[in-house]
Amino acid sequence: NLSEAWSISVGAAATLRGTPTLFAAGVVSNVYGIFRSDNGGSTWTQINDAAHGFLSTSGVIVCGDPRIYKRVYIGSGGRGIFYGN
Repeated sequence: NLSEAWSISVGAAATLRGTPTLFAAGVVSNVYGIFRSDNGGSTWTQINDAAHGFLSTSGVIVCGDPRIYKRVYIGSGGRGIFYGN
């Protein structure tokens, strides 16, 4: 479960009438990271790892794309803006 979040956003659903995707920079099961939920927040999948940076996610801002499923934009607190699917 998501226990703490400093940025949360809504993105496009997988289908036209599906549940919107949620993105969060926060803590899930005592793990800090960037997460995605495809079921309204019931479960979360970590979408970042140490190899792709964002180790200090407390300054990160996430913004889900309203048209492209799974696309998220990440503001890295002064290191630029990144996006991924």
